[in-house]
Parts: sequence; structure tokens; C-alpha cells
Amino acid sequence: MKTLYIWLLVSLKILAGKISVEKLKTLLENDVLVPEVTVLESNEVIAACPDFVKSHLTPNFETGKSTGVKHPKLVLHDKQVAGEAIDGHKIYAWLIDTNQLSACVELADLQWWEQHPNEIPEEFKGKFIYAWASVVLDDYGFRFVPYLNCHVVEPFVDWFDLDVDWDDNGPACLRAS
Repeated sequence: MKTLYIWLLVSLKILAGKISVEKLKTLLENDVLVPEVTVLESNEVIAACPDFVKSHLTPNFETGKSTGVKHPKLVLHDKQVAGEAIDGHKIYAWLIDTNQLSACVELADLQWWEQHPNEIPEEFKGKFIYAWASVVLDDYGFRFVPYLNCHVVEPFVDWFDLDVDWDDNGPACLRAS
């Protein structure tokens, strides 16, 4: 399923002229779409970013490691609550404007849950949980945010383009204050 989603996303970018076939071949040859996650004996996960990441847009909010998040809180933009679609750039701006970005979980937290699926909160099931504290830029200038796909039997971490619309199944995840 994860591979199918990646192919779909990349195919859409090729059709839109946002990524070349040559770049796709390079990504596949170098296996950059599935980074390795390091789990230490202390139960700490060290974040692993895929090679397409050119720069981090939120480095002040990332530690690069996680031992899990106690009492996470899911939040939606008002448009998501109303059942309307909203693009990722507007959600990102809203999180900044409302001073919530610093409370958002990061990539390492998602990867921790991926490695410890029994610790994933029940309210995550059937949703795509976004870690807005880890927004990145790729070589082509597109912004991506990592998410934990909890809509499947075995949750996994993947990346979503901010150009795409979100619905009420894609909450931001905050650390409890």
C-alpha cells in the first residue's frame, strides 16, 4: 500500500511537470523512499529523513529523537472541522499564526509510534497523523510534512505534499501542554 501511494504521488508530480522521469529513476535506484530508523536500547528513536529532503523549515522545533509522546492532542483547522478541504500551506500558516507549531510532534515521534504500534492512541485509528514540527523542502522547492498512516493494519510513516488538500482525517498532532 505504501509503495502504491508513493507511485501515485510521484506519478501526479510527473504529470504536473513537477518532477522529471530522470529524478524518479534516481530516487528508485538509490532507494531514498524508505529510510532506516534507528532504535536505541533506551527505547529512543533517532529520526531518519529520506534523501529527497533538501532542508528543514522547522529546525527549532525538532530534536531528532523521541521516546514517545505522552497524552497527544489532535487538532483540526476550522475548515477541516466544517468538512471543507484546505491545502497544507494554509494549515501550516494557521499553526504558525496560532502559536501551535512549537507544540506539534516531529518526525521522530511518528517513527517512534511506527516502531511501537501498541502505543499508538486509539483515537489515531483511521486517521493520518501529521507532524508539523518537521516540515521540509525538497530539491524542487516543494514542502512536505511527515505523517503516520493509521488507516491501515500496520501503521507507517510517509510524507505528504503541502500543495494537496487535507480533510478531517488529517489532524495535526500536538504534545500535551
